[in-house]
Amino acid sequence: MYRKLCRLCLSGLFATFAASGPTLAAGQPTAPAASNAREIVLYRFKGGADGAHPQRGVVMDRAGNLYGTTLGTNLKRFVDCRDCGTVFEISAHTHAETVLHAFSGAPDGAYPAASVTIGKSGDLYGTTQYGGNGCTDSASRCGTVFEISAETHTESVLHSFLANAASPDGGLIEDSAGNLFGTTSTGSCPQGHYGCGTVFELTSGTHDEIVLHKFSRGGDVDGFPKGRLVMDRSGNLYGTTWTSNMTGHVTGNLFEIEARTHKMKILHTFLGGKDGDTPNGGLIIDRHGNLFGTTQSGGGFCFANSSPGIDGDGCGTVFEISAKTHKETILYRFKGVSDGMDPRSSLAMDSAGNLYGTTAMGGAGSRYGEGTVFEIAAGTRKKTTLYKFKGGGDGDMPEGALLIDGAGHLYGTTFRGGTGCQQRSDLGPGCGTVFEIVRK
Repeated sequence: MYRKLCRLCLSGLFATFAASGPTLAAGQPTAPAASNAREIVLYRFKGGADGAHPQRGVVMDRAGNLYGTTLGTNLKRFVDCRDCGTVFEISAHTHAETVLHAFSGAPDGAYPAASVTIGKSGDLYGTTQYGGNGCTDSASRCGTVFEISAETHTESVLHSFLANAASPDGGLIEDSAGNLFGTTSTGSCPQGHYGCGTVFELTSGTHDEIVLHKFSRGGDVDGFPKGRLVMDRSGNLYGTTWTSNMTGHVTGNLFEIEARTHKMKILHTFLGGKDGDTPNGGLIIDRHGNLFGTTQSGGGFCFANSSPGIDGDGCGTVFEISAKTHKETILYRFKGVSDGMDPRSSLAMDSAGNLYGTTAMGGAGSRYGEGTVFEIAAGTRKKTTLYKFKGGGDGDMPEGALLIDGAGHLYGTTFRGGTGCQQRSDLGPGCGTVFEIVRK
C-alpha cells in the first residue's frame, strides 16, 4: 500500500499544484521492437519569463505553430504567485517561443496543469487549478476557465470555480455548438470531505456553468476525475477517475455521461494487478466508439529490483474498452527499467490505428529512468520504444500526450530536463522542453 501511495504522490505532486482510426485487432502483446526514430528539441525552457515545467502536451494550428502551458517553478511558495504559469506558442519555422499570457494569480488564475484547446474561432481555451474570482488569494484551490484571443493574445476569465467544485486539471473539449466540457478534481463532497469532483459544461456565448454530474464520496464513485474528457458522435462524454468507494480494492473507474439525461454509468472498474491501476490520463475514441487509454500502474509484476518504489502492482498498461461490450482488453503491460513505466498521459492514434504515448519513467539515464516515447502497432500490438530520454538537454519526464502531424511526426513536452534553466526549481533539475520525434 505504501509503495502505491508513493506513486500516486509522485504524480499528484505535479497534478495538484478526439482521435479516429480503426480498432486494434485481437492478439497477444509482442516483445518491444527496435526504434528508428530521433528526437529534435524545439525549445528548452529557461525558467524566467519564458515559463517552466510544461506538464501536458501541445496542440497545433493549421500553420504548424505549437501551443501549450507551463505550470511554473515555485509551487511550494505559491502564496505570492511568482511564476504562476504561462500559455506559450512555439513558431513552426523558427522554433522561437512567444509567451501569450503569464498568470498572475487571483483573480487571473494560477498554475495551468492542462494543455490548451484550439476552438473553432482559433482562440485558445484552458483551465487553471488555482486562483479566480471569489478566491481570497492565489493559494486558494479554486481555478478558472480562460480564453486567449487569437488576434490580441489577451486573456479573459470565462468562469471562476469556488470551493464546492474546484481545481480543474484535465483540460477542455469543445462541441460543434461551441460549448466547453471539462472536470474538476475536487469539490462536491458531502460533509466537507476532500475529493469527489464534477463534470461540467460551459455554455457557448454566456459561459454559464452546468454541472452535469457530481461525484459523491461513498456513492457512485469516490471521484478525482483525471485527464481530458472525450465525446462520441452522439454527444456522450467519457472519462476516468482515480479511486472508488474508498474500499482499498478499487483503483479507478471509466465512466460515461449520457448526453440527454446526464446520467452517469460506470463502464469499467479497474481492479489493480494485471487489470491496471490508476488511470491518470484522458481517453481517446476511434471511429467505432472504442475507447483507449493508459493506467499509471498495474499490469502485473514489474521488476522491483530495478524499479524502486514499484512492486507487484505493475508498471502501467495500455488498454482498450469495447464500444459494444465495455470489455477491457490490455494491449500492453509495461515491464519497467528500459521498457518504460508510469504512463501518465492519454494516447494519440494515427489514421492506421497505431497508438503513441509516453511513460514518465523508465528508459535510459538514471536508475529510475527519464521516460520514453512508445508506439503500439495496430493489429499485432507490437510495442516499439521510439525514444528514451537521457535526462540532460534532451529532456526528462514526459507527462503529456503526444500530437501527430500530417507527416507522422510526434510532438510533446518534458516536465523537467533541458539546459539553461535560470533558477532553481522546486520540481527537479531542468525547466522542461518541447520536442519532436522524427521517424526515419
